[in-house]
Amino acid sequence: LRAKFDKDSMHYAHCAYIIKTVWIFSLMFTVGIILSVATADHSAIMSIVNQINAGAIPSETATIGSIKKFGLDNIILFLIIFLPMIVYLLYRFGKGINIILKNKPIMNLEGWL
Repeated sequence: LRAKFDKDSMHYAHCAYIIKTVWIFSLMFTVGIILSVATADHSAIMSIVNQINAGAIPSETATIGSIKKFGLDNIILFLIIFLPMIVYLLYRFGKGINIILKNKPIMNLEGWL
């Protein structure tokens, strides 16, 4: 889409801004997933995995209960890891919408903010 516009146009600047926002968010999200897998408490999930490895078939209720326990056990960790990237995404989109409503191009395409 960006290739359709002249490099000096407002449309080009906003397309570049959105593309950069998505790429930076994707990088942050990937790092967040790796951090959360590496640091989360997996004991609730491992109980279901151990049942399956022993040949038992856990009930749907037990599986859902383990997933809920996993989420609750790690909620603070997930907030610490994922909340900053959601705030970043909302900031970038809010800034872009604010600038486009003023009918101005994005001036600093090089910065992360």
